[in-house]
Amino acid sequence: MLRLFGGQRIDNIMGMLNVEDDMPIENKMLSKTIENAQLKVEGRNFAIRKQVLQYDDVMNKQREIIYEQRDQVLDDKDLKDSILAMMDENIAENVKLFCNESSPVEDWNLQGLKEKYIGWLTKDEDFKYTDSEKASVTTEQITDMLTERGHALYESRETEFGAETMRELERVVLLRNVDTHWMDHIDAMEELKRGIGLRAMAQRDPVVEFRLEGFDMFDEMTAAIREDTVRMMLTLRIHKEAPVQRKQVAKPTMAAGGGTDGSEKAKPVRKSKKVGPNDPCPCGSGKKYKKCCMQKDKQAALNQ
Repeated sequence: MLRLFGGQRIDNIMGMLNVEDDMPIENKMLSKTIENAQLKVEGRNFAIRKQVLQYDDVMNKQREIIYEQRDQVLDDKDLKDSILAMMDENIAENVKLFCNESSPVEDWNLQGLKEKYIGWLTKDEDFKYTDSEKASVTTEQITDMLTERGHALYESRETEFGAETMRELERVVLLRNVDTHWMDHIDAMEELKRGIGLRAMAQRDPVVEFRLEGFDMFDEMTAAIREDTVRMMLTLRIHKEAPVQRKQVAKPTMAAGGGTDGSEKAKPVRKSKKVGPNDPCPCGSGKKYKKCCMQKDKQAALNQ
């Protein structure tokens, strides 16, 4: 502690006096220096705890938002309107991203927008405007077209799968995406926290920087949840269980004396008479079975 906050002067005095570490020192100057060092250490520890609490406060606010969304799923609430709202917001965001209203239509990235939604909202023939059509096309028209198509597809899937199955699918898909992206976000925030202290070298408050970048990352996470949820709801296929069919697993085998197709009942196999221990040995030696081949036959039977 003195080495960090006591100053070089006190360190030199302690070295010249050659005082042992466990010897009590009664000196006003040293006592005051030690007291000041203790206050500085306590102040530093308080600042560290305060900064940690401020970091935790950022995460707690984000956690409240995520847990509120998870509670809606776990409480078996109807999520259809919420997911349709996610669809509308996602479409509006991406149309704005790929089509800048302040730029002419020729500068819009319509090919990028089509590839963004290809396979679930767009088709190969979309956005192939003639010169006369380009003069009148607007971002609102594109947004409305994609939104209407998305809602129509959603309703057709609900008709195909049934309302009950669709409600359960909504809960499963949303919960899976929320949990997956939230766990990744927690790891990303921990990485941000470890390096955010270096911002102080650029005369920036690390807590303020952590709050700003943390909420930017949170917005990106929620946007990813919306997009993945909507895409999965429009593209997932449900495999209906096929009726159980009883099939013959064990097939008849060929008998030693011929074959059968299973149409004839198998005839019982007659076992030969068992040789007793005191009976003559079948080998013809004239000895009793137990005195001749019985042990050899038992060993052969064990090895089979």
